[in-house]
Amino acid sequence: MRSFCATVYMDIINDFFSDIHKIENIQRLAPGRGLLVAMDSNARSTTWYDAITNRRGRILVEILMKNRLNTSCVKTIGAGLKLIIFTSMVN
Repeated sequence: MRSFCATVYMDIINDFFSDIHKIENIQRLAPGRGLLVAMDSNARSTTWYDAITNRRGRILVEILMKNRLNTSCVKTIGAGLKLIIFTSMVN
């Protein structure tokens, strides 16, 4: 199966919905194929083990659920640093 990968950075000062629209366009380019999107969305949500949920986080979680995206979250703490890996895969 042919798969596609994309990395996305969503700057906190940019319009969030415009960035979400770009993600949706990427998704449309890979119908019936694997798609892995790695992104820094500047969205905070307890869904991926953050202490709080902000507006971006609520919107992103709603979009993930609406589009039935498979998601996984991993929390790692080491050397005083907290690393949160959040992945979404779309077929």
